[in-house]
Amino acid sequence: MSLTQEQLEELHRMAKPLRVFLRDHCHPHCRLIVEQETVELVETVSRTMDQPTPTDATEANLKDWSATALAEMLEDVENAR
Repeated sequence: MSLTQEQLEELHRMAKPLRVFLRDHCHPHCRLIVEQETVELVETVSRTMDQPTPTDATEANLKDWSATALAEMLEDVENAR
């Protein structure tokens, strides 16, 4: 699905009253899910996200690291042993 710039602007304009309602009547853990025939007010009680750890490092994400940073990390690992 793609929207024109005009449609995006209209969506933003139409959503503003909903954002104002949330701000004025709800707390930051609430959100609205708007579908074609329903509007749902949802309150998040708990939410977790997986965070990568040093042991999750893979060749793909190590490519972004500089050689110096990688050498320093390897030195730290060796010193910790």
